[in-house]
Amino acid sequence: MLRLFVLTFIQSIFIFSQAAADDTSSFNIAQFVRELKIRSGFGSGSWAIGLLLSPNTDTDFDAAGTAFGLGITQSFYRPHAFGYKWGANLESLKAAQDSNLNFLNIDPSVSYAPNSSGYFLVGLNYSFPLTKTVLETELAGSLGYQAGGGVYIGPKWNIEAIYRDIGFRGERLAGPRLPTKDLDRLSSSGLLVRASYVLN
Repeated sequence: MLRLFVLTFIQSIFIFSQAAADDTSSFNIAQFVRELKIRSGFGSGSWAIGLLLSPNTDTDFDAAGTAFGLGITQSFYRPHAFGYKWGANLESLKAAQDSNLNFLNIDPSVSYAPNSSGYFLVGLNYSFPLTKTVLETELAGSLGYQAGGGVYIGPKWNIEAIYRDIGFRGERLAGPRLPTKDLDRLSSSGLLVRASYVLN
């Protein structure tokens, strides 16, 4: 990502110098932004919607179950270059025998595409619990991480396999306790499979 910003800065200088060298041209900010987007890839990413499935998730909660969800992503890939991907996913996780943990997960990543058919990615995520209490424990969001890769299946579909760890912070209330010693970081980790349909 740092390399992408540096290249964008260099490209900005190059565009400015081209305009300065041409005595007949006047600087146009709209044209500059369009040119910068074309050269850097910013704003030219693909939007997609996807289904997520994480079977047999290992959790600090009372039950290890399957997490599933629906999300939207925006990404930019270019063969033999770095890119980015981020998504917003609504998910549900079996957290106790009779309780589901629903949450929103935001997962920005840096990616690298060795060719035109696949890519690798690594990044951080942050979870916002929509279910505020599980087993008399009040939950708040926390950082996690993910790493994995994906492949394109035709022009409109891609499949990803990602190892992901998501986190929550907990505060015990009166009543039963979660089976963990550290409530500053409650985690749920496992393999995540995501199938996405590209919209543009």
